[in-house]
Amino acid sequence: MKTPLNTKSIFLISILVFVTVLSVSSLIFWKLSIKKFEVTEVIKQFQFQETRKEEVKKLSREIKDFSEELEKVESLLLGRDQEAVVNFIERVENIALESQVNVSLETVLVSPLSDEKLKDNFENLNLEVTANGGWEEIIRFLGLIENLPYQIIIKDLSLEEPKVLRLSGEEVVGPWTLSIVFDVLKVK
Repeated sequence: MKTPLNTKSIFLISILVFVTVLSVSSLIFWKLSIKKFEVTEVIKQFQFQETRKEEVKKLSREIKDFSEELEKVESLLLGRDQEAVVNFIERVENIALESQVNVSLETVLVSPLSDEKLKDNFENLNLEVTANGGWEEIIRFLGLIENLPYQIIIKDLSLEEPKVLRLSGEEVVGPWTLSIVFDVLKVK
């Protein structure tokens, strides 16, 4: 037969076991919750880092594309050094040779831009050129100048008909004369 003391002891042991099991299971649940939170944070950090990597890759591509576009724009401008100006003048002279016209550079000036936004970084190279030759050669020269891969603004252009001269009883037709004044955008 069971004694009340025995029953009380079993009851107390049961309660103690129950409380212990409840405490241990609560502790396990709490630790699992912490681990779950830590894992969630690690996953968020990983996703954030992956997003950042993609953004960096996208920005790198955009910078590369922008750099290519900037190079294209800069190729339309004369460089800032004297060598770029000399090379441009030599190019005009080579176009004259190719077009079979006689050319003389009357004026070469560097002048500031009137545009307030651009004048700190850019300036104009102003050229006044006179070319003499046949009609086709003069037109070819003018076309090649206009189609140079630079920002060229023609300020003044005049074309003078050839003069007819009488030498030893013969009529001699002189050359056509082209006078052109133009600006080329140049980096300061």
